[in-house]
Amino acid sequence: MPTYALLIAPSANRVYADASVALLTSELAVFNHTILGGRLADIAERTIAGVRYVGFHADALSDEDIAALANLSALYVLFEVREDLLRPLEATGLDRFSSDLVSIPKYAGKTNEQFTKLLLNVTAVSTDVPAAFLTTRLRVLDPMCGRGTTLNQAMTYGFDATGVDIDGKDFDAYSAFIRTWLKTKRHKHTAEVVPLRRNRVRLGRRLDVTVAGTAQAYKAGDVQRISFLNADTLHSAEISSQRLSMWW
Repeated sequence: MPTYALLIAPSANRVYADASVALLTSELAVFNHTILGGRLADIAERTIAGVRYVGFHADALSDEDIAALANLSALYVLFEVREDLLRPLEATGLDRFSSDLVSIPKYAGKTNEQFTKLLLNVTAVSTDVPAAFLTTRLRVLDPMCGRGTTLNQAMTYGFDATGVDIDGKDFDAYSAFIRTWLKTKRHKHTAEVVPLRRNRVRLGRRLDVTVAGTAQAYKAGDVQRISFLNADTLHSAEISSQRLSMWW
């Protein structure tokens, strides 16, 4: 049975870097029991030439298996181990946008972006249809979205997302960042802030972003929708206009 090894991506956060092997091992175990159908064996940390990896055994990985593994939160390179040699495998994830969408914002209290990706991954593959993670535009709801790390990760994956948060400063910060980022990257988009009302009562503000990974996709109407509702999370069920298939 072939052996594989996952090289851990470097992290600027020392605390997270120390825990990254254990977290990736657990994340891979969830993938194994859901989207990978239990085909991996002996998932564990191993050291090769003094470098820490997460290793496992499996029958030859399919293209679909590699496509799933490519999205692991701390994956840097996926190798097939052949005796004393490491053969890198091409692993392309879901990402539609550059990683700085998630990594640029820096502020006190921000959830580590790799940990956010891990949590979103585990949630996405734990649905009734784990394979939908790779084939379907999922809809994500973050009822306490802060300054939008989860929204940005969902957007990177090509998902639709709605966030709710009562903090007006967080709303303003996210609105300013996402508009600036989209303009700087020259992505075709719309971004509008409007009053949020329900039954003629003003509940707060709403940011609606429509964007696509390419100009051709935007022209064809293949767009993603990201919304930030600046309102009380207790009203999430009332004010979320999308029919959500996944709760965060």
